[in-house]
Amino acid sequence: MSLKKIKFNILVCFLFISLSSFAFASDINALLSCSPNTAEVGDVVNLILEVSVPKGVGLDVEEDFELEQDLEILNKKEPYSYEKDGKKVFVYQFEIVSWSVGKKVIGPIKINASSGMSFNSSKAELNVNSVLDKDAKDIKDIKNNIEIKYPFYFWIILFICILLFVLSILWMIKSITNNALNKKYAEKNKTPEEIAEESLAKLSEIKLDSKENIKQYYTLLTEILKRYIEARYSVETMDQTTSELYKLLRDKDNLKDHASDIKAIMSKCDMVKFACFIPDSFEEDLNDTKNIYKHIKYEEKEDEIKKEEKK
Repeated sequence: MSLKKIKFNILVCFLFISLSSFAFASDINALLSCSPNTAEVGDVVNLILEVSVPKGVGLDVEEDFELEQDLEILNKKEPYSYEKDGKKVFVYQFEIVSWSVGKKVIGPIKINASSGMSFNSSKAELNVNSVLDKDAKDIKDIKNNIEIKYPFYFWIILFICILLFVLSILWMIKSITNNALNKKYAEKNKTPEEIAEESLAKLSEIKLDSKENIKQYYTLLTEILKRYIEARYSVETMDQTTSELYKLLRDKDNLKDHASDIKAIMSKCDMVKFACFIPDSFEEDLNDTKNIYKHIKYEEKEDEIKKEEKK
């Protein structure tokens, strides 16, 4: 084959490729647009790229394209495609935002076709306005709230509801106060014997099934006995040790006959509390305590009867 014929064939191939590329390029349309194309600083805008190509042609869009420094891509949406007029249209969407005012030019975006050909999209324009008024030097004032007018009966119902609420609160406070005062008054008017009897009745309900419960039982037994003596004879007993209380009781005419019995019970209570002693009979100690204040009460009544007889 001669050299001229080879050159002719190369020229024909070059012309064929050029014409094919031109024909392929004429079938491609890549439109870049903003929706909306006018926004304020900080508003989110959709950047849309629509590429229509002949069927069977694949595309590769460079999604990591660069924007101006004051433009930012917030999100990339999933691309989709559809057919129109015998062509396939690929749609790519990006959410962008602008941080400065002015006219922004975005693009072009480079697109690679499966045929090996590369081309660019058109450019998109975005007009970004300030959030301030033209003559303002500061941010716009917040708009006045809408004035809502209520009918007159609304205020009457509201007043009645508030009044009922206040009255119910006052009633609750009064009830709680009266209950507390009544309870306090009832306690105040009880005799020492009544208080002791109620306390011992509650004490008998304690289950003595553990060392802790036994210790609690005898601690309360000591306290009941001391409080009874203190309430009946106005003697300071709560801060007294067993020995100190015994010496104190021996000097009281009404109590000296019972000082030994009281000391015996309290000594046993001390052994349970401080020496982990376990008594043989709990009921016996409870009954002994009951007998002490019953004997005291009986003796006092006898003394009162004798005094009345002398008069």
